[in-house]
Amino acid sequence: MKEKMTKLNSDNGGFTLLELLVVILIMAVVAGALVVTVSGVFRSSQARAAKVMEEGISHGRIASMSMVEGTLAVKISKEGSGYYIETVTGDGSGDYEENGDEKELCSNLLTISTVNGSDVSEIEEGSPLYLTFDKGSGAFKGSGTPDRIRITRNDSYTDVVLVKDTGRTYRETFEEE
Repeated sequence: MKEKMTKLNSDNGGFTLLELLVVILIMAVVAGALVVTVSGVFRSSQARAAKVMEEGISHGRIASMSMVEGTLAVKISKEGSGYYIETVTGDGSGDYEENGDEKELCSNLLTISTVNGSDVSEIEEGSPLYLTFDKGSGAFKGSGTPDRIRITRNDSYTDVVLVKDTGRTYRETFEEE
């Protein structure tokens, strides 16, 4: 009888405290690696959006300077599940027609805003930003041109800085502490 109880206690199929601690430790390491990976995905999509935005603005500036008639603008908009950039043409009255070259900047997981001094305003659906250029110099034209366009994720942001006198851009990235 004593022999049966000893055998029953040794074959109970449970886990020891050490085994449970090892499993919890492995799960913590995997969770930490996942957080680092997801953070890298957001950081790369933020950098990609800033690069596509800079390229789109540069393309619009060059195309605007080479136009003989009409006005060309770069349109940055929020539509449905993301933000988009495209060039649009018009007759100078403020009404524009799409050219069919729309590119996705990023999904709604990131936020795109305009920055004027300390005023930050998110680009809302139905209220796009239009950037126009002077045909002779390529400089940004119009009083509505922001100082910067900000692409934000949780703990960092990238600013595409608009150099108004030349129509050129450059990027600055900031990490919050």
